[in-house]
Amino acid sequence: MKKELIMEYNKKFDKDIDTEKLDSEFILASLKALLKELIRGVPGVRAAAIVSIEGLPVISALPENIKEDIVAETTSMLLSLAERAINAMNVGDLEQLNIQGSISNLTVLTAGEKNVLTVLTEKSANLGYVYMACEKICEKIAQVFK
Repeated sequence: MKKELIMEYNKKFDKDIDTEKLDSEFILASLKALLKELIRGVPGVRAAAIVSIEGLPVISALPENIKEDIVAETTSMLLSLAERAINAMNVGDLEQLNIQGSISNLTVLTAGEKNVLTVLTEKSANLGYVYMACEKICEKIAQVFK
């Protein structure tokens, strides 16, 4: 089963984004397509957004009842608190922040130096598979914003 999940994952998320084209609309469309594929391709993923560490929305694939600017601002505040805690406890650099709610999970992953990927999952989602897919997408985000 694990091998099948990895093969499925590689098939869905091993596509490169063409960063040679500097057209910002093309890049944003490519990033939006990645987020939509994450939602479509990974069971349990309900929403995703790329947010700058300053709290500005970059691009998102969110349901209508979730506001992009609120997600961006809240993500920035969570990052600030998490980084303060990590620094105070001397545990290295922030890589991932997980919040488990009674209904859903929220995961924030670093995606380069200036952006993060925020993902909302169902409580029942296979978080190992979600993280594996998100890590690949974070690499692509970091590549785009080098």
